[in-house]
Amino acid sequence: MNMRKWWPYWTIGAAAVIVSVAYPMYFRYWDHRSCVDSGGQWNQAERACIEPRNADIPDTSGSKTMEDDNQNGQSARQ
Repeated sequence: MNMRKWWPYWTIGAAAVIVSVAYPMYFRYWDHRSCVDSGGQWNQAERACIEPRNADIPDTSGSKTMEDDNQNGQSARQ
């Protein structure tokens, strides 16, 4: 049996295994890290982040040109 004919299948199979195992692990790690960085606590039963009110989540500030976007339920003047 010539193994040279099988290398594309082995490569695709190995990539599929890596993606199916590594992606869920990476995203689970990323969710937990983002939760801790924002000051929240990870709830394993709900598989969700419980964030305190008015949490300071990094890199989620409003637009710099209109800092008062949607403040107190009011939209900016047109």
